[in-house]
Amino acid sequence: MQVPLKPAELHKEDALLLRKGQLVQCSKQRPDGWAFGSVIYDEQPDRPPVGVDGLSTQAGWFPIELTTHPTPAQLQKLQSVLGGGDGANEALLPPST
Repeated sequence: MQVPLKPAELHKEDALLLRKGQLVQCSKQRPDGWAFGSVIYDEQPDRPPVGVDGLSTQAGWFPIELTTHPTPAQLQKLQSVLGGGDGANEALLPPST
């Protein structure tokens, strides 16, 4: 599959370097098929930065057509990182004090 070129008006903004197995949360989506998102789960937790201006391994613009919806197994991995089972729900509760 050929990766589409980033739209000209986004040329000064980082592109997100996607890796297989990552879960990305989108915060913006454009009608031309580009979305802005942040990696919320990576199978390689300490992935080093790429060290290339304009590319990010954490957040940036990417063509949405290169992604799919997460599988139950991927969501289970994310849940485990958040504390697993009921712990994931507890991690999101306000503190008691």
